[in-house]
Amino acid sequence: MRYMPKHIAESESGRALLGRAWNWVRGRHRFTASLVDQLLGSSFQSPHRTLSAYVEMFCNFRPTDGQPFVDEERADVVLLPSSKLSLDFSQILNDPGRLSLFSEVLYVWLIQREHLPLTENKEKLVQYGFARFPDGKGKYALVDEPLVLLAAVQQFRTVSTFSFEEYITNRLLHEEGRGQYFEQFVGLYLASAFDDGRNLCDVFDFGESVPEWARQGAEIVSVVRDGEKTSVHRFHLPGRMGATSVIGRKCADVESTLEWFENPSTLMCFPDVQMGPDVGLFARLDCGLILAIVVQIRWRRERILSKPVQLHAVSTVDPSKFYMHQNLKDKKYGNARERILESFRSLNDLSPDIETNGWFKDGLPVLRVITSYPAAVREDQLGQCVSLDMDRCLTVFDKDHVLKAVALSLGIAAGPKRGAEDDSIDTRPKKRSLPMAFP
Repeated sequence: MRYMPKHIAESESGRALLGRAWNWVRGRHRFTASLVDQLLGSSFQSPHRTLSAYVEMFCNFRPTDGQPFVDEERADVVLLPSSKLSLDFSQILNDPGRLSLFSEVLYVWLIQREHLPLTENKEKLVQYGFARFPDGKGKYALVDEPLVLLAAVQQFRTVSTFSFEEYITNRLLHEEGRGQYFEQFVGLYLASAFDDGRNLCDVFDFGESVPEWARQGAEIVSVVRDGEKTSVHRFHLPGRMGATSVIGRKCADVESTLEWFENPSTLMCFPDVQMGPDVGLFARLDCGLILAIVVQIRWRRERILSKPVQLHAVSTVDPSKFYMHQNLKDKKYGNARERILESFRSLNDLSPDIETNGWFKDGLPVLRVITSYPAAVREDQLGQCVSLDMDRCLTVFDKDHVLKAVALSLGIAAGPKRGAEDDSIDTRPKKRSLPMAFP
């Protein structure tokens, strides 16, 4: 930033300020210019507080990044009123078509960390300041500027009737590619499953013998690694309507998946298709034990998962078999597997010494989960995995019974909660014991 005094630009605080400014105001020139006006107007006194106040003025959200630098600065920050920017959300909220489109934009960004290219009805969104033409040719528009996205999330949380659950269930009811939407449905459910203090065993089915540590309350957390320092933060999905940060990241390749597991930038990730699991996230138990949770999600048009399908599903969440299911010969996949396993091992350093009776394979604190719908999971053939309690999931997250309606529309009655030895003959429930512990 050429306007920044040299002694500030060369300091640790100045370098951090540049990084924060990039994170918050990148995009069109007007955002950067307005921030520069604020900083010049204050003679770069308390620049971190000025940046935070600027973001709050625009988005109604107070940033918490850069807090050590904020704490060292004077608190008497006054913004210049002439630099105030605003977005007129009535132009979105009062038009059903724009509201629907903008809801989808926000959903894709928050759940997948992707920007939805707009090829229709884009001119008005650009005119009102919500979108921009990144190619300079007007072929498509993007809503991709952090300030706009964050302001929209805050606005939608308070005045819009749009919800993530509604978006996903509508897609499940009307779209052909239901598998990806069911993955997102389960992922979003897990993001809020522990908000009311639920025990781990209330969300996941451990069979007849529930380990003591699974009877504890759990919370979904984000794990942030900064060099050698790792911090863990509780994640809360207020009102299940939106969030102040991105919830998920859809990883397109092994490099982006590895990047996420080594330094998670969102609450959860949807790994690349070669890895194995469909969802990855972290949880912390009341005792302080931190677990990685990897989930295989199947949308199967049958009553009960076939044995081969379930065996394959179980193998995909075995960390020792990540990137080993498609005869991948490139060394980068083996290297990625080893580095992801190392990131799992590092969770042990963040947790107290809790007796788990050898429940976790290879000493890795990884909870492996299988879930399926409409087909039921064979609970007696899960091995070292657990299953998602779909009864609770549907009760909490599908009050309108959309998933069951979809299953019935496909001519499928949802299978029994527990599996059977034969798909078509014996459907009596079978209990399973706690899997044999690994040495």
